[in-house]
Amino acid sequence: MNGGLQRFGPWIGQISPSFDTPVVRRRLEQFDEWLSKARQRRPGHAERIFLADLDIGDRTVPVVIRVGAPVSALVSWAAQAFGLSEARAFAAAMRLMPYGPAAPEPVAWLIRWEGSRIAARFLISRRIDPSTSLRDALDEAFRRPCDCDFVLAMLSAVSRTIRAMHDAGVQHRDLGNQNILLQQAAPDDWRAVVIDLGRARLFDRPLRIGERAADFGRLDLPGELFRILCEMYFASRPTKSFYRAVRIAHSLYQIRARTRWLRHPISHWRNRKKEAAHRLAPDPRDIWIWDEKTAQPVAAWSRRERMRWYPHSNFVAIGTTAIRLFPAAAKAFSDLASRAFGSRRRMESIWGIAVEPRPESWEEERQWLQQMPGLPVLIRVYRHKGQDHWRFVCEAGRRLAQDGFSVSYSLCQDRAAVRDPALWREMCDFVVDRSAEFAEALEIGHAINRVKWGLWHIREYAQLAAAAALSARRVPRLALMGPACIDFEFHQAAAFLKVLPEELRLDAFSHHLYVDRRGSPETRQLGFSTVEKFALARAVAAASGRCGERVVVSEVNWPLADAGEYSPVGCPYLYPGQSLGRPAVDENTYARYMLRYLLQAACSGLVDRVYWWRLVARGYGLVDDLSNPWRPRPAYFAWRRLLEMLEGAEFVRNIEVGKGAYLHQFRRRDGECVAVGYSWEGPRPLPASLHFRRAELWDGKLLEPSRPSLGEDPIYLRGVSMGSDAVDGG
Repeated sequence: MNGGLQRFGPWIGQISPSFDTPVVRRRLEQFDEWLSKARQRRPGHAERIFLADLDIGDRTVPVVIRVGAPVSALVSWAAQAFGLSEARAFAAAMRLMPYGPAAPEPVAWLIRWEGSRIAARFLISRRIDPSTSLRDALDEAFRRPCDCDFVLAMLSAVSRTIRAMHDAGVQHRDLGNQNILLQQAAPDDWRAVVIDLGRARLFDRPLRIGERAADFGRLDLPGELFRILCEMYFASRPTKSFYRAVRIAHSLYQIRARTRWLRHPISHWRNRKKEAAHRLAPDPRDIWIWDEKTAQPVAAWSRRERMRWYPHSNFVAIGTTAIRLFPAAAKAFSDLASRAFGSRRRMESIWGIAVEPRPESWEEERQWLQQMPGLPVLIRVYRHKGQDHWRFVCEAGRRLAQDGFSVSYSLCQDRAAVRDPALWREMCDFVVDRSAEFAEALEIGHAINRVKWGLWHIREYAQLAAAAALSARRVPRLALMGPACIDFEFHQAAAFLKVLPEELRLDAFSHHLYVDRRGSPETRQLGFSTVEKFALARAVAAASGRCGERVVVSEVNWPLADAGEYSPVGCPYLYPGQSLGRPAVDENTYARYMLRYLLQAACSGLVDRVYWWRLVARGYGLVDDLSNPWRPRPAYFAWRRLLEMLEGAEFVRNIEVGKGAYLHQFRRRDGECVAVGYSWEGPRPLPASLHFRRAELWDGKLLEPSRPSLGEDPIYLRGVSMGSDAVDGG
């Protein structure tokens, strides 16, 4: 047994110096009487824990008394030789006191001997009220849509406590979710402590990597959340050796857990139903975490975990649909790609902007939007935010329509709406009823080919689309768009279209067509430039037979560098000093890429509308709303200049300037001929026969010299003519 034992009547043990007073000693000497008046936390539970109040003289301290199970003579002998678990827990908690504390403050531990056996044993600690275990807190959070900041604050507190414990030289050796207690002082302010330190091992040094990893091996978290916890713990990216040690520790623990029924058959069968009730969630696929900073859900599971639960039938459906549509889509694509930029087109209602009406900021955002009069506007409606949000965005849309904006809505699902169609139908009915007088279109679903948005099976989209169409039927003029997949994955979009009910035909094919991580709009992905992706989108829409040939890019942008956790590619956590590379770009690059994307979409004739996501956002918007006051970025001025120069103008043709560059020619409503040009393969000289009155940058500044070359930044050429004749597009 440990040295320094003290006697309290029939008991021996140890008392914390901060509680070592005559009053407390007398209470411990009369421990049986005190315990008889305590209340058991969970009567009938196998684990006997009592709650009591300890009078220490000048005040009363709430305590918890953990009652150890009776032990045999052999275990009693082992306790004398190797130490009792209560003594180890007490010593570990005392070691951790200067660190936060990282464990409940210990009061005392007591044992009573009867001959050579330990008749009773107790551990007394200060009670933390109210509190919940990490296991129960996650279980409660994951059973409904939860906020990312809420979960991250919880993980941050846990990481700090584990780090303090390990730096203090304490290895827990039983660090399951149930042995971490959490106390919430505010929505983003948590305190975490470790309990059940009876197996702890103490070192006279901070723990080594393998010893730290052994504790992490028993934690039960979704893969991405576990990665975040580890990065919080190290304040950097953990080494591969650490993760390797964690995997080994986790595998060994799983073997031990799965063979428990062999080692403890009676307690296993007694507690199996109770243990099953403490899984993280009824189904891992139902975990849905929302990140308000980036306006998207968090991918809680690692790629390997997602693939484990992804239905294999989806691959079959996607593959068979792609094979069936390939001949018709390939033929249509070839024809469309060859005709790109081949037709005159009026620049009216092609470029749109997405906004995010929120009560605390909408009036200011609306003022920035007013400087872009007449733009088509897309507003997201989030199912998980409830009726107050639905009502607000519908009223915001009504006011925009009164101001002359064309308003459409994107209906965004969550996992709960997929599991319970009544929740989805409630939102659809609400939005349709309150926007019937002014809304132009509804987009059904959002990024449906990303499981973090709540859809795991292709067939789940059919029920969402059918419910939305049923709601929209009461407003015949309301157009329906879909399937709203994301990235260059038209084969998946085709499969989602195929499962739609036979009677449902969408009016337009909508897609979130990003340039992924490839850089500029002209950079090829699988051999396709952005213009060729537009052509393929139109071809898939036509070949599917389930939607009209109109193509709407309902979301696109480039993430901005140095946006931290507000960047959609940094979501939801960045460790200190972490920087993001591609696809994040600086603000000037963002502006030039945006202009080139919008011009190619409009002038190619392949896209009917592009909605830029979005007007105001720290990580990817035209206006930075974290600045005080809000700060317009170069892209905001570039957009306004684009509208000033070309809104209502007619695209005439592309003037030949060679490979790797475009020079788009327009005739404005006032009759002036304008050209907009840029190059993505180095400087490109203008044709010698091309004359113009002046050359301007996208911000209106006059360009010098008077005969500029085409480069990455689009330039406007005013008063264009070819040779001695005015350019008329002939």
